[in-house]
Amino acid sequence: MSKHKRVAATKIVKRSTFSAVTLLAVVFVFVIAGYYLLQNAKLAGTSQLLIAPSSVNVQAGNTFTVEVKDNTTTPVNMVKTNVTFEPSLLEVVNVDFNGSFYTKVSSSTNSGSVTADMYYLKPIYDQNGNLIGNEPAPTGQHLIHKITFKAKAAG
Repeated sequence: MSKHKRVAATKIVKRSTFSAVTLLAVVFVFVIAGYYLLQNAKLAGTSQLLIAPSSVNVQAGNTFTVEVKDNTTTPVNMVKTNVTFEPSLLEVVNVDFNGSFYTKVSSSTNSGSVTADMYYLKPIYDQNGNLIGNEPAPTGQHLIHKITFKAKAAG
C-alpha cells in the first residue's frame, strides 16, 4: 500500500462584505442628508426691509411719513432696523410703533439715523397655563414702525 495522503485542495474565496444591510445603511444616510439639505434650503429663505413710499417730493417745512416693513419667506422672530438719512435735509418728528407686528425692545433717534430692535413673541401655553414655547412668526409683509420726517430743505 502506498502511503499517500490525500490532500484536499482548498480555495480561499473572499466574499464581498457589501450586503443588503450595507445598501440600506447607505440609502438611509442619503435620505437623511437629503432631508437635512431640503430643510436648510427652506430655512434659507429671503427677507427684505422695505420703506414705503420709496420716494416723496416735499417742500421745506412740510412733513411726511414712511413705513418701515419687512417681507419674509421664512419666519423672522427678531428685527433690527437702522434707517439713515441726510440730517441737513431731514429731521425726525416721530417714530411710531403703534400697529407694529413686532414688539419694541429698544429704539434711538440720532442725527441722521433711526434704529430699532424688535421681536415677535406669541407664547404657547399648555392646558395648565405653563409656557411651552413660542409660535414661529408668520411669513409675509409686516409693519415694523413708521417714521415721520420734516423736510429742512429741498433736496
